[in-house]
Amino acid sequence: MSKGGVVVPPKMAVTVVAARGLLVADRFSRSSDPYVMLFNRRKGTLKNTSVKPKTLCPVWNETFEFPIVDPLNDMLELTVFDHDTGSSSDVLGKLTLPVAAVTNSPGPLDAWFPLLDKKAATVDRSDKARGELHLRVVYTDADGVCHDGGGGGGGGGGGE
Repeated sequence: MSKGGVVVPPKMAVTVVAARGLLVADRFSRSSDPYVMLFNRRKGTLKNTSVKPKTLCPVWNETFEFPIVDPLNDMLELTVFDHDTGSSSDVLGKLTLPVAAVTNSPGPLDAWFPLLDKKAATVDRSDKARGELHLRVVYTDADGVCHDGGGGGGGGGGGE
């Protein structure tokens, strides 16, 4: 729980790897200028990726760390926007990732997640296909053990 007398909270490192199949937001260029906003609901932490101009399949490979306050109830909200200069950005899609999905995993969470519209709770209720977001999430517990699948912690390591 502590290193050198300092309490180290558990944390997760979220890598926004890429997206695919995003909606066209800029009709003239037939593309979008996407970026991702990451928001830790319980902690109020807000972070953004860089903007990738004129693409529907951006690659970011950008990593952000978030402290975990409540491993059972924390939620990470990710929203993909189309960046617009001079006006507000348009929502391309969103997803909510329960932190428990990461903390209960023996290794990293590395997957493509479907993006939903602003009001949908499930893919079945989303108004149309909005693409997918590729995330890699690694959990580090309060003892400083990184559950990255490298065999150093979290069990069940090896192999892909």
